[in-house]
Amino acid sequence: VLKILNTGIILIDEQKKILRFSSLIERDFLLQPHDVERSLSTVGPRLGFVDLEEMLQNLAKGKAPVSATGTHDGRKLSVEARHVQFGPKGAEIAGAILVFRWL
Repeated sequence: VLKILNTGIILIDEQKKILRFSSLIERDFLLQPHDVERSLSTVGPRLGFVDLEEMLQNLAKGKAPVSATGTHDGRKLSVEARHVQFGPKGAEIAGAILVFRWL
């Protein structure tokens, strides 16, 4: 479904480590399964119009989602960071989700 919507996601934990990513992220940013549990700053996408680390820092300062739009590899791209909790009930982990939408 995400591929049909031209949308990719990266799920990040509190330490800014990658927990999961979608197939579009794997394809367009060349992430590999061994990149799970690695730092976003080490293996994450490098975008000319926004610093993803800074975006996550700004998200941590407030409750509202943070977003940016620009061009990457000749295509228009929107990136949004949102707070998220995941995991089994009673043992949820706080983190963030990065949502990439190719426009």
